[in-house]
Amino acid sequence: MPSLSVKKIQSTQEEGMYADGNNLYLRVKDNRKSWIFRYTLDSRRRDMGLGSAKVLSLAEARILSNEQKKLLLNNIDPIEYRNKQFKKHQEQSLQKKREDVTFESCAKELIQSKCSEWSNKKSKQQWENTLSKYVYPFLGNRRLVDIDQNIIFECLIPIWNGKTETASRIRQRIESIIDYGKAKGYYKGDNPAIWRGGLEFLLPKPSKIKTVDHHPALDYESLPQFMADLRKIDAISARALELLILTASRTDEILSSKWSEIDLNKKIWVIPKERMKSKAEHRVTLCDEAIELLRNLPRINDYIFPGSKDKKPLSNSTMSQLLKRMGYSGITVHGFRSTFRDWIAEQTSFSGRLAETAMAHKLSNETEAAYQRRDMIQKRFKMMEDWSNYCYSHNTNVIKLMF
Repeated sequence: MPSLSVKKIQSTQEEGMYADGNNLYLRVKDNRKSWIFRYTLDSRRRDMGLGSAKVLSLAEARILSNEQKKLLLNNIDPIEYRNKQFKKHQEQSLQKKREDVTFESCAKELIQSKCSEWSNKKSKQQWENTLSKYVYPFLGNRRLVDIDQNIIFECLIPIWNGKTETASRIRQRIESIIDYGKAKGYYKGDNPAIWRGGLEFLLPKPSKIKTVDHHPALDYESLPQFMADLRKIDAISARALELLILTASRTDEILSSKWSEIDLNKKIWVIPKERMKSKAEHRVTLCDEAIELLRNLPRINDYIFPGSKDKKPLSNSTMSQLLKRMGYSGITVHGFRSTFRDWIAEQTSFSGRLAETAMAHKLSNETEAAYQRRDMIQKRFKMMEDWSNYCYSHNTNVIKLMF
């Protein structure tokens, strides 16, 4: 006969197991009260939690206990039965999710989960822009499970020949999105966006049809005059561009640079791997002119080139806008890396490998890269000093900024 009552349940505070009968127990432990269905099956005793006594009343707990008792009479393990029911419910929920997930919603999930690992802050914006412009009109509202190779082909073919590089990147992004969907259980089967063994049979090979679109660069013969003009400009954006040219660095590496990364005495700038495209720490040699430039800059906050907003660096467009104001609208900031590389190749005896190391380029030959683990920094000091001397062939005094 049942031995528990509502009053007894409320008044019981001492830890222990209190039987109600019919395999139902009230367990008091750690100031918590819960319902337990205790049973023995195949000579094995098991305790099955039914829920909190705060949530389930005594009457409700007895009903649940009776349901488990019926399973036992049919030689069914109540815990195993519940686990199977839970798994079945999960599969049904996943199936419903699979049927409801669209390509666009899956893409947004992926972008949100991966954007924190992208070193370039523009990556998220580039993904969103290209998908919105070229992919969502074809695939956005389609269920992920319905996307096949033919649909992806229809999406890519309008831009494959005219915008091959963009189209190739879009294909890779579609492939990543579907791979993400597979990992989440939204998609089953082979990825229809794969190139090898898939779309390669339907689309022309990118390397056979694309034209290489290099960043427009200033020819190195014009650089000394450009540097002379640049030094006449009393602006922090001009100093940022000047340091970029002296170090053959990328835009984001310069704009996100911090004083803590600079050792003026050792003439070294250490860029942490989190900010490098290669995901590896990079040591930059600083020539004498770069050291002098840095010494003349005021230390406003952590950033070497602070922006107008508090504790923020200069914006990405600052240096490109400066080029336009100077009348150099036909070139890009990134193009100065090409200017440096061309000068090294055509006017010096420094090796291409040394220049590539200075520019933080990965060696394309994996075997060669495995053996070359040092960054040849002593040789790079000499190379970058010669580069500096060439840059300032038309000598002009350094502008001392007053902020």
